[in-house]
Amino acid sequence: PRKKKNIALSEPPVGSSPGTGYTRKAFKTLYEQMPIFSTSKMHLDYCDCVCFVGDLILSKSINDVIALWKPILTDEDAENKTRSTYNGNSNEVEDGKVPVPRIKNEVQLLREFILNKCDIWFIRFQTDNECRMLAAGNNIGEIKVWDLDSSNPSKKHFAKVDHQHCASAVRMVSFSPDGSSLVAVADDSTVWKWDGNH
Repeated sequence: PRKKKNIALSEPPVGSSPGTGYTRKAFKTLYEQMPIFSTSKMHLDYCDCVCFVGDLILSKSINDVIALWKPILTDEDAENKTRSTYNGNSNEVEDGKVPVPRIKNEVQLLREFILNKCDIWFIRFQTDNECRMLAAGNNIGEIKVWDLDSSNPSKKHFAKVDHQHCASAVRMVSFSPDGSSLVAVADDSTVWKWDGNH
């Protein structure tokens, strides 16, 4: 069988008429066979939310905790991160490099954010655009907000947002672009919005 080629269309030169200047050329396909990091050491159950905070990671399972942690990538691991380009056959390497070995799965826990009454699936946390604040709801309609910049890792949340008519699980929260407002959606089909004090 003939080897399949990937064809790319290059952009036309600036100032050329539409439909002219396009060329067809083949490009090499890169097959990424292994992730550079994988771990199951942060949570004992499935995870339902994860995001970057700079080079650190926030993640959450159903055990009432949001964890701030970092993967441990040693110098030796960094040297092994060179990618290999495969020609489609998993046993053959085009450029003569060996396949990338799996990097160790060690982690360093930096901080835990405790959520009470949050032991159900799909409760999503959110940070503001500047990654200064973290917010998450729980099973009974409460939302907690933490200061991610705090130098005291044991510091509790600095705000609890609730309302007497918001009593069902808050599934997701989101900050406004400037971080001054917070919206939330709950299991009873309601949408809530709170504004910070100015």
